[in-house]
Amino acid sequence: MKKLLYTIAICLSVVTISAQKIGHINTQELLQQLPDYNQAKVELENFAAEQQKEFEQFAKLYQDKETKYIAKENACKKDPDNCDKDLLQMEYNNLMESADKLEKLQYEMEAKIQERESFLINKIIGKIRVAAEEVAKEKGLLYVLDQSTILYAGGEDISAAVKAKLAK
Repeated sequence: MKKLLYTIAICLSVVTISAQKIGHINTQELLQQLPDYNQAKVELENFAAEQQKEFEQFAKLYQDKETKYIAKENACKKDPDNCDKDLLQMEYNNLMESADKLEKLQYEMEAKIQERESFLINKIIGKIRVAAEEVAKEKGLLYVLDQSTILYAGGEDISAAVKAKLAK
């Protein structure tokens, strides 16, 4: 019976000690407070503006082609005898290829922007992760959890200590 009580007491003390060795941070909040985040936002906005400018140039070329095609198509409808239907069909096919390229370019542009955003954010999150590791070691924490992924934030909130570490 004594052995059972000792075993229970040891288990409870291990659970209590382990519970005290858990910390948590609010990564999203930390991220938005860092100067690196604002710099990344500006860089991403500039990159997106460049991508948008390239896209708009191609879209303008497409619109010009479409306008010319519609004018030729209308001319053919008014005067079918003076219309080269094969040439009109070639221009239509060319216009459809341009539409496909425009759609592909838009998809690629969005993918590039998302990729750049992920790269910039992950770079900053890497810094947060390193700072959280350092703080955890200093405080003797076994685990550091992100508040956004847990239902209950027990343990020690080390967000302020991580923020201070990042400021250095």
